[in-house]
Amino acid sequence: MKKKILTILTAVLISAGISGCSNKNTVEPDTAKIRDDIIEAIEFPEMVNATKDNISFMYGLDSDEFESFACSYAGSGGDADEITVIKVKEESDASDVKTALEKRIDSQKNAYEGYAPIEFEQLEKAVVKTNGRYIFLAVSEDTAKAEKIFDDAFKD
Repeated sequence: MKKKILTILTAVLISAGISGCSNKNTVEPDTAKIRDDIIEAIEFPEMVNATKDNISFMYGLDSDEFESFACSYAGSGGDADEITVIKVKEESDASDVKTALEKRIDSQKNAYEGYAPIEFEQLEKAVVKTNGRYIFLAVSEDTAKAEKIFDDAFKD
């Protein structure tokens, strides 16, 4: 009888230990670090860091609703390059922010179509995606590399 109780008690303790370890440790990278890592890894034209006002103008979003953001865009109107990482306060807001970034890409396509074919091609390959409370936009010569850097930022 003591052996059976000891076996049950051991099983309960092991189960409790396993369930306690199963809580997912969420990685929450710094938005500016992600942006800076991308800019360092990929060749960009001269980039300008966006302010709260720029974010409001570019995306039609209220940056006060973000926990953090980092955005850089080409300083020249002739280049479409842009890297944006936004961390919203509530994950439920991520979808609306993603939609706003996608609208920005569509607007930029309209502006560059027939005017700058290389930039238009970059906009066609733009990446907009989410990871939890993070929303990411990349317009560059190497969006696949930018996307990988974004994805890798969430790995332990």
